[in-house]
Amino acid sequence: MWNKGNDGNQRVGAPSTTTFDTIFPLLEQEANRKHAAIAWPNKSKCAVSFAYIGGLAEHVDLAPTILNQMGFRASFYVDPDSVLEEAALWKTMVGSKHEFGCSPFESQMFDGNLYGWTGPALIDELNLAKDFVRDFFDVEPRGLAHRSPALAIDGINASLISHNLFRHIVTGNEGMNGFDANVKSLAVTPVVSYSANWLSGLGASDRLTWVIIPFRRLFTESNSSILLHRLILENVNRKRGQLWIAPVGEVASELTRLRASVD
Repeated sequence: MWNKGNDGNQRVGAPSTTTFDTIFPLLEQEANRKHAAIAWPNKSKCAVSFAYIGGLAEHVDLAPTILNQMGFRASFYVDPDSVLEEAALWKTMVGSKHEFGCSPFESQMFDGNLYGWTGPALIDELNLAKDFVRDFFDVEPRGLAHRSPALAIDGINASLISHNLFRHIVTGNEGMNGFDANVKSLAVTPVVSYSANWLSGLGASDRLTWVIIPFRRLFTESNSSILLHRLILENVNRKRGQLWIAPVGEVASELTRLRASVD
């Protein structure tokens, strides 16, 4: 802070009574007021998205029926190789209200690091996946999903490539997405065990939250994943009055719009 000395010249001195410590609480109050006013389209504070990742046969065989019964629209991130194995089944999804994205690495043992790949090769692979979704499902793919927190080529982060090609990225990071979430690096909330109280806290916060529930393989030796899948959808359905249930891309677009409205 500049203060005048006895000689009338400006010099750096002790701060005046109007300091950052005075202004910061006001800024914080204004930020809290804006955050409290933000809500999803149905006025709830929690959004839920279902993401079926991999284009597996059980996704198209089991999920659409129960989703349609409950009036849910979900996101299907498909691996072209897997879809082509059950092409006739997947063709029944063309024209549906569900959302389609890309997950071209799901059929590989993939940890996020593409050993021996190059940047141009990654660009080609992702563009081929986008072209497949456009041609097969007759929709524009909005997003990409992969198991890892980021994409890397021989240990060097290559996520910028996918960021430039897709509107949103569903990653292997675990957690909830809040108002400040980066839609190019979205976290998921995998449900590895089931509890009747699992949804009790959803929608209770006064802060905007978003849960993305990923489903990969549903057929297991005990088929417990099939039961878990149904139980999760049924419990979300029971709380639908407190939640906004929408595909990932739709929520990502709304989150981007909300953030722009208060910036």
